Amino acid sequence: MSIFFDAVNLLTTPPGGLVYHLVVLFAIEAILGIALGQWQRDRQNKLAFRLAVAGGLLFLSRLVLMGIALLSWQGVITSVEVVPPLERCLDTITLIILCWAFVLSDVGNDWIPRLFLAVGLIGTIAVYLAFALLWSSDLAADPTLAYNGYWQDIVWTLGQLALLGLAGILLLWRRTGQWGLLLTAFGAMSLGLLLHLFVPYTVLPTNLLYTAGWVRPANLIAFPLLAIAVYRDVVRGLSRRTRTLEDISQESLTQITGLLFLLETSQRMSSSLDLRTVVNNAVRGVARVLNSNLCGLAILPEGQSEVLQLISVYRGGRQAKPQAGEVHFPIGDYPAIDHAIRRRKQVIIENSADSPQVRGLYTLLGSEATGPLLVQPLLGAKSPMGVIIVGNAGGRRPFSATDGKLCQALAKQIAIALENARLYYNMEHKAEQLALMLRQQEADATAQRSALEAELQQAQEDLELFTQRLYELENRARESQTQVEQLTAQLHEEQSTHQQKQTLWKSDLQRIREEAARLTTHLVDLQQEHAALKERCDRLQREKEALEAQLQEMQEAMSAGVLALPPQIEERAGRTLLESLPGGIVVADAQGEIVLINAAAEAMLSQTREAALGSPLAELVPVAEWREAVTTAQKGSSSGVNLPLEGRTVRAFLSPILADEGSVSGLTALLIDVSSEEQHRQDKDAFIASLAHELRTPMTSIMGYTDLLMSDAVGLVGEMQRNFLQRVKANVERMEAMLNNLIGVTAIDTGQLQVEVEPVDVRQTIGDAIAGAQAQIEEKSLSLKVDLPEDLPTLYADPECVYQIMVNLLSNACKASPEGGEIRLSVQVRDEAEDDLDVAAPFLLVSVSDSGSGIAPEDLPRVFDRFYRADHPLIAGLGETGIGLAVVKAMVEAHQGRVWVESKVGEGSTFSFALPLTQRGAT
Repeated sequence: MSIFFDAVNLLTTPPGGLVYHLVVLFAIEAILGIALGQWQRDRQNKLAFRLAVAGGLLFLSRLVLMGIALLSWQGVITSVEVVPPLERCLDTITLIILCWAFVLSDVGNDWIPRLFLAVGLIGTIAVYLAFALLWSSDLAADPTLAYNGYWQDIVWTLGQLALLGLAGILLLWRRTGQWGLLLTAFGAMSLGLLLHLFVPYTVLPTNLLYTAGWVRPANLIAFPLLAIAVYRDVVRGLSRRTRTLEDISQESLTQITGLLFLLETSQRMSSSLDLRTVVNNAVRGVARVLNSNLCGLAILPEGQSEVLQLISVYRGGRQAKPQAGEVHFPIGDYPAIDHAIRRRKQVIIENSADSPQVRGLYTLLGSEATGPLLVQPLLGAKSPMGVIIVGNAGGRRPFSATDGKLCQALAKQIAIALENARLYYNMEHKAEQLALMLRQQEADATAQRSALEAELQQAQEDLELFTQRLYELENRARESQTQVEQLTAQLHEEQSTHQQKQTLWKSDLQRIREEAARLTTHLVDLQQEHAALKERCDRLQREKEALEAQLQEMQEAMSAGVLALPPQIEERAGRTLLESLPGGIVVADAQGEIVLINAAAEAMLSQTREAALGSPLAELVPVAEWREAVTTAQKGSSSGVNLPLEGRTVRAFLSPILADEGSVSGLTALLIDVSSEEQHRQDKDAFIASLAHELRTPMTSIMGYTDLLMSDAVGLVGEMQRNFLQRVKANVERMEAMLNNLIGVTAIDTGQLQVEVEPVDVRQTIGDAIAGAQAQIEEKSLSLKVDLPEDLPTLYADPECVYQIMVNLLSNACKASPEGGEIRLSVQVRDEAEDDLDVAAPFLLVSVSDSGSGIAPEDLPRVFDRFYRADHPLIAGLGETGIGLAVVKAMVEAHQGRVWVESKVGEGSTFSFALPLTQRGAT
């Protein structure tokens, strides 16, 4: 036992006592520092606040005790009179604070720990004051009195053992937090107290008669364990915070994916006015956005309010019709649908396999399996239009609040698309009715005109007959009058007879003249009626031509087809038809010279008809794209091109006029002013660019916190946590690359891609790009081999564009390569031009190779096509599935460079681009 007594003696005599107090003080400082740091990071953490308060109180108590020890060592005060009861009091207060901070930290009611702390501290201080006075008086009466074994020492020791026993019982019962370490620390303290209580006093050295010697080595064991317990609690809190950051990153990625699917679905629905196409695109888009395997759409037929018609169902990656065609079912048979339509609110039903309502809806959609359901009403401008039914058949994933919001947004778009499709159908139906009515009126007018012409012809024949008879009577009357005048003198005796005859003849002549006047008046009336009928026929003909022109215009607007003028239309009627069209029409002959141009085309092109006729069609607009489109049309293929003309955008469709034998006999150009549509597209691109910039802020915050945690600035991070943080960082970098590509393609679409040429350090730029893709490389354990020449010349280009080109190509290689694969990057400088590369020498040649499965030869022409992957399956062997490669192509060509891909199935792919070292201009 002598070696233990020596150790205890060392810790109780100066300067060993000071060392003891310093070690305990340092452990308390560690507790205080760790707890205070955690509380500053998370002000809502009650445990960190309680541990920080406990550490501060313990620190102050140990400072007081250490100060008393220093004063005793210097002989300022008498340690025997002051130190024994004070040290026992401070040890008891220490145990009360430790029980309050560690054992009672997770008690449901806050008033219980507070009451324990207040009563314990006040009671201990009151006991100390009483014991200190008694000890002073007893020591004065008997200077040889020892405190160890004194009744006050026994009371202190038993009280401390009671506190430690109660704490141990609570820790074993509840077993929360770091209960094992705490139980070990409290056990060490209890052992020290038991040794102090039961070691015989007769064997104690003289200096141990007043000091609790066995308690000090126990405290040296216990307080570092308490510091370790505090450290573990802080590390556990940091782990929870790391998981929270991962959840935030995953939620952001899910929201962006949903928005992209929402944008794609809206574009698909707005691309067609056919009702069936709109409905099929709608159910397919909703299923993709909500990541579900079952989606159906039912609408209210016109004039119905209690019966729904199920017109489209999407099941597990394929479009399907309802089991019995277009199913009609009463709304009242399905309470969830009835509630959604009548309340105009979304209904979400959790998975309940035993619910007849859920099973009935899944049976309606043609699925035997059940799962969660979402019923979204389609609301029109005045009344409900139908419902969308979405389900996860056979799955247990419930629909979240984000899914509900996305479905509501899609429902608005679908309702608008359905209304547009119905309006289009009604307009087309009215056009057909108008055409039928026009043909009927034309037939009626033709029959009426034939009847009127027949009547007019008969009237003309009767008039000619009466005129002939009148003429003959007049001639006969004149002859008779001449004979009467010649025979008057000779036939005086027959004068009366002749007078009677003459009177009779005159009466007949008057009657004939009146009949001729009546026929003449009737002829005039018939001529006026003929003129009126002719005018009406002309007006009907003009209305017919106008309606035919409107119908033709509607058909041409709905289809970007080939315009061909009917050869049977007469020149004047054809010109009237062309002049009445709202779009511009230009017609050229087989030699490409303009032979016809209407007024709308003159206004759009600011060309007079006299100047345009006879001139080459290719020189009509001084734009290279126009000349290429004309050349394409002369080869027998249709094409379209956008023309910027004096502050507005004109869409031109060029089509060949094919002869019977298939040769090109002429060209037609249809010009349509699309300035408003172009402005709308530019506004949409601006909105997407603004949204991409706003998304940078949360990503920057996530990246900053991730780097802070990985740098061990806020505490040590384990290997598993570091792997998780590395994965978070890789995904954030991937999202940042996606946003950069989104901003780049928006700039390309709006024509705002500008190349700011300046000297570029190629080696530095490649190093930055590799660092940007480092997280993706480490995530898949890829190896990167870089082949760079020792002397790289300076490249004159836009450094941001070169960096983004390299990042996109490296990202594609990382995605295409398997786990543990290899990526190769090589850089060469070519001083001479090559025949197969249209790039000015000298130029820089960069190649990035992956170890993927390779790309099929038939897919190689579509690798850089931005719009192909939106409407077709993904290209096998290609890592990039978005717009990254399209951005690479646009940026390389903006530098007068060229990009291409070489691939063999099973051997991987190599993407190469060549950039001239000096730029002739900026795009």
